[in-house]
Amino acid sequence: ITADVRDFEMSETLSVATNEIFNNIDLEDTDSIGDLNEDIKKLTDAVDQLSDGSVKLYDGLNTLLVKSSELIEGIDKLVEGAGALKNGTSDLVNGSVQISQGSSQLYGGSKQLAEGSGQVLSGSSELAAGLGQLANSSSALNAGSKQVFDTLLAAATAQIKAAVLDIPELTVENYRQVLEQALDALNALNAKEGIESIKSLMAQLDSYNEFYAGLNQYTAGVDQAAEGALALKEGAGALNKGAMDLNNGAGTLNAGAEELNKGAVQLDNGAKQLYEGLLTLQSSAPALIDGITQLRDGAKELSEGMTEFKEQGVQKLIDAVDGDISGLVD
Repeated sequence: ITADVRDFEMSETLSVATNEIFNNIDLEDTDSIGDLNEDIKKLTDAVDQLSDGSVKLYDGLNTLLVKSSELIEGIDKLVEGAGALKNGTSDLVNGSVQISQGSSQLYGGSKQLAEGSGQVLSGSSELAAGLGQLANSSSALNAGSKQVFDTLLAAATAQIKAAVLDIPELTVENYRQVLEQALDALNALNAKEGIESIKSLMAQLDSYNEFYAGLNQYTAGVDQAAEGALALKEGAGALNKGAMDLNNGAGTLNAGAEELNKGAVQLDNGAKQLYEGLLTLQSSAPALIDGITQLRDGAKELSEGMTEFKEQGVQKLIDAVDGDISGLVD
């Protein structure tokens, strides 16, 4: 024993040599030595497992570190894709807003069209009903005017025959021709009074014939108008039905467009959150690499330490058990 001292004086010392400490060791008890060997074996197995595990841990972390670069590349691609997705969802939101606005305008216009076509249908129905009533009376008007005309022609025929002129029965179709022939006959006889009577009668019949022809044209026009009004009513009904269907469809489209816009906004918000999260992950990647590197270096030191512990500690203990203690037992 050595030491650096000051103001120190060595007193008397004694050295004792004894083997008394081995008195309690029973070298005949081989079971305790066997138990010790069994424990040493368990210790050796455990150290071997720890040593193998530390090597595998190091290899695994080394592989993880190598693969981390691929992970970072994957994160970069995810960030790029998420950015494109975010831009796409923003465009989708803008487009869905335009669709929603357009569908809303379409719905409003179709509603006005449905209301307007309903008014057209109502008006055409009233028109068709009124013209129908007029058309129903056309036959009676035509028959009545024809009866009056026939009566006038019959009276004119009787009046001319009473003047000792033999003429055929006057009709709507032949009265002018017959009366002109009568005028020729009276001119040949120089019957001035008869000529004036025939001319006056022809003028009256011409006047009524004009009314009769006009009435026929009017009733024919009413009949055509009634048919047109019915066609207009049917067309207005089809238009109104189409407008109602269009309005219902536009309402459904408008509701769908609103839902599309809501979904697009939610998708856009999700895409933004995903992009921001990936940016955070991307910025955290270097720290992840540093952490894995530190773990790998620590695992390497652990593996080397376990190897040294196995070789310098456990193996020496095994050698001691197999050598000195075993020799004493033998």
